[in-house]
Amino acid sequence: MVRSRLLSPVDSRDRDAALYFAILTYALFSALDVMTTVSALGDGLRERNPFGASLYYAYGAAGLWAAKGIVVSLIVAVLMAMPRRVAVWVGTGLAAWTAIVVIGNLHALG
Repeated sequence: MVRSRLLSPVDSRDRDAALYFAILTYALFSALDVMTTVSALGDGLRERNPFGASLYYAYGAAGLWAAKGIVVSLIVAVLMAMPRRVAVWVGTGLAAWTAIVVIGNLHALG
């Protein structure tokens, strides 16, 4: 029953709303990722991503915010160009993955 509902046809308006919700959720979790990362780095923890670490040590928190903003913008542009059904699933997956990253950051801070 659930599987058939997940794969059933959806009105384009509902698909657009789901995509916008996935994008908004992804963007919010991305902002939380930067905030928790900056907080962790301020507490003496280290960034595991070598690119993020080099940005932080070269430009501080502003470098992380700029890089995250560029990456999120590019991902959102690609999602908007994708077929809606696929974009909703990909956007939801990205939001979930970023939420897991934020939970990991919070765990490291705790």
